[in-house]
Amino acid sequence: MKVKTIGVGVMSVALGIFLLMGIGGCKSERESAASNFISLIDEIADRLSQIKSNTDLVDAKGDLEKLGARMKDQMKVMEKLGTPTGDEKKALEAEYKSKMEKATDRLQDELKRLAKDVSDSAPMEVMAMLNINPMEMRGMDME
Repeated sequence: MKVKTIGVGVMSVALGIFLLMGIGGCKSERESAASNFISLIDEIADRLSQIKSNTDLVDAKGDLEKLGARMKDQMKVMEKLGTPTGDEKKALEAEYKSKMEKATDRLQDELKRLAKDVSDSAPMEVMAMLNINPMEMRGMDME
């Protein structure tokens, strides 16, 4: 199982999508999108932290499917906001980059824990339940 690959893929996708948002002022749509995106990643990590066995993983399917659908909806919102300017990107990074890294690190840690404590295939099962394919979303990364 290549948990590191999945975790790195999730992190790079999340950061790439996140950087597409930019920010445009005090509590703007972009800031709300940034905050919502980070909160959603934290919610996913919270739910994963509750999985201690294969039975728990099966029981989590409905919740993870709902969280995955919310993630896709949030990504659509962020796509509509468009690419930020250089200054907007810098402001976004200054305000939210560390928060985003913390959330994605936590998600990655939970995926690794699942592979170790539940089963080698648990991270892939989680990604399937979330209906998120990091390889498909890589094209959304910003340079």
